[in-house]
Amino acid sequence: MGAEVHLAPLLVELGAQVPGRGWYFMMSAMDQLDKLADEAAIRYAETITRYARLAEGVRSV
Repeated sequence: MGAEVHLAPLLVELGAQVPGRGWYFMMSAMDQLDKLADEAAIRYAETITRYARLAEGVRSV
């Protein structure tokens, strides 16, 4: 949770766009790590794609 609680607010304060929530999992879910990582990667990719489309629209104006 440190990424969400401490790192993301710092990055935003410095002017960054944070493309998603911090990713963490419980140690008890270690056997599902590949599945959880794949799901998180898909969510991050979708968000980054939206940011890229937005940036392209702003750049072409």
